[in-house]
Amino acid sequence: MNNSGMENFLKLFWGFLINNVGSYFLLISLSIHTFMTTESTSFSSWPLVIHWVPGPFLFFFTSSIIDKFRTQRIISLSCFFSGFATLALLYFVKAMSWPFFLLLFLRSLGHNMTNSLKPVTMKTCIAEKERARFAPFVQVGGYLGMAISGVLALIFVKKFGIEKAIIFDAITFFASAIIFLTVKGNKKSNQPSEGKEKFYYSLVQPFKVIVGNTNLLEANIMLFLISVFLQGSYDFAINFLPQQKWNIGEQGVGILFVVMAMAVAIGATIYRNYTSKYMSDTLSLDHLPIILFTSTNYFLFTQIDNIYGAIPFFFFVIGFENLFIHHLMGLIKYCPEEEIAKVSMIQGSICKALMGGMVFILGYGSEILDVSICLNIANLCFLSLSLLAILVTVYRSFSTQKVLQNIERATRLNQI
Repeated sequence: MNNSGMENFLKLFWGFLINNVGSYFLLISLSIHTFMTTESTSFSSWPLVIHWVPGPFLFFFTSSIIDKFRTQRIISLSCFFSGFATLALLYFVKAMSWPFFLLLFLRSLGHNMTNSLKPVTMKTCIAEKERARFAPFVQVGGYLGMAISGVLALIFVKKFGIEKAIIFDAITFFASAIIFLTVKGNKKSNQPSEGKEKFYYSLVQPFKVIVGNTNLLEANIMLFLISVFLQGSYDFAINFLPQQKWNIGEQGVGILFVVMAMAVAIGATIYRNYTSKYMSDTLSLDHLPIILFTSTNYFLFTQIDNIYGAIPFFFFVIGFENLFIHHLMGLIKYCPEEEIAKVSMIQGSICKALMGGMVFILGYGSEILDVSICLNIANLCFLSLSLLAILVTVYRSFSTQKVLQNIERATRLNQI
């Protein structure tokens, strides 16, 4: 790797790591703070909901500027924006009134912008011949940031207090913004301003690409099922099982965050080095063992009354779920090269919004039913709908194969 490439790689690595440390630490702190203040899962789930929901709002903005500006500059401005919004939270954190949640939404807009542009930034700031080898380490920086935030939550949440957690988060936003400003990369294209028709086309075309390709559509349906019923529910479980079921508060949340970061990184590594070579390019019965294994471990995770007994099951849930997600997102190769960035943003935006929606439903459901029951209802929905999706795909594939065989038979008869 040349000096410029190594320099960009290190800056992106540290920028995303620092950004994630502060963001997840504040998310953990807010969930614990609101639950300890209100003892209400529905109210305490709002920081998580607001963290994930802004995704779709960003697509309509980023899709029009992604080809015109340096993505690292956009990310830097997003971090500065989030930093100032985070500092403003200090004035409203005691009252927890609507301005607090509005500012939290604005902060999340900037944070989600940063994460949604991560793949594009790596593509434009790391040379193609170096990207395959070094870009995954930038992703690892994000996972490491998540793990560090879990360790910080484990040790410092009570000692910090919510005000210091907010200040810490703002500092990490400003620090990562300055780092991203120094990244060298693509220049803006200086394209002429798009007319309304071209702008409309740039918004609609990525959706047409997804719907028009059966393999891509099936992969996205599975991604959305995983986001709704699995990622959303374990995101809720991480923050509320330790407080409601295991009664160990922030220590349990911190431990689960560390385990999650490790499992995500290992799942991604296994996929990249091993299973990507053997898994089917389309949804098939090959994926059935992964779904059954993940769902079974998730059920056991929610039933164990001790966090240390639940950790192995949680590790397998996250690891295999992320292995499957990486495979599904890898099917974007069926997408035209010029639409890959926007299709990736659609995937990420909708998945995050669906996660937020599930957290919202579980928050209110847990006021009526036991939290474990709510989580297992979500797990059952994931299992049944995933099996249905695979069966429909297998049936479609079988029908297509049969049609092709009939065409081949008819061709032979004509030749005779």
